[in-house]
Amino acid sequence: MAFRARAKIKSYFWPDLFARALRILFILFINCLTHFSYAEEQKGGKEQGRIFNEISILSDYIRQGLTQTNHDPAFQTGVGYEFHPQLRVGIWGSNASYENENTHLNFKTYFSYRLLFTQNSTLLVRYDLSNYYKATSRNGPVLSLDLILFSFHILYSKDDNWEGTDTEGSWVGVKKEFDFSAETALSVIVGYSQLDLATIDNYADAEIAYIYKLNPVKISAHLTGTSNSSQFHGRGDFSMSAQISTQF
Repeated sequence: MAFRARAKIKSYFWPDLFARALRILFILFINCLTHFSYAEEQKGGKEQGRIFNEISILSDYIRQGLTQTNHDPAFQTGVGYEFHPQLRVGIWGSNASYENENTHLNFKTYFSYRLLFTQNSTLLVRYDLSNYYKATSRNGPVLSLDLILFSFHILYSKDDNWEGTDTEGSWVGVKKEFDFSAETALSVIVGYSQLDLATIDNYADAEIAYIYKLNPVKISAHLTGTSNSSQFHGRGDFSMSAQISTQF
């Protein structure tokens, strides 16, 4: 019995010790990145915290190829606090509409942190708690990553409750913005959604946007669409939309 007890303790001890060591190494790694990132940012001088606001008007609110307003216009606004150029917390809201659902509003509380690795490589980490009203079946957290390498964006998001299905969904994408001048640019985003659903297949989506920048206002025209769009009953069809937004 004593030998069995010692063997049992030993079998639990080493995996637990290894897991703890991994957690400690991960915390040290993040702390080192944070320290390095903060030191890089401070080279430009000490920044004071500030309140920021954002307002957008859209002819159609489309996210990863799918309309979130049943192809109707959307008004979006947000406010938050920027502790320094790397760390932000805020709240954001938009009207929303889905067929056969009593959902009218989407509110998000979020925080984001920007890690500066080098002058040409940045990682933006954002975590959202998304809540819908009146129906709450779409509520859930969303984790987003934006790795910027020179002028390319490698994007990733993980939704714990994808489109209210109680199933995880992940999306990976690439974004590139081509500047024509100081005021105009063309943005291209191509993405792919991976889902664990029997009723909906994995799909690709694309967005092409022409952007006119008139600081602090930005005006853009968008063309979006998805592959295998028939499974979304019109939500993922190719469509055109327009947007005007500002941040201050």
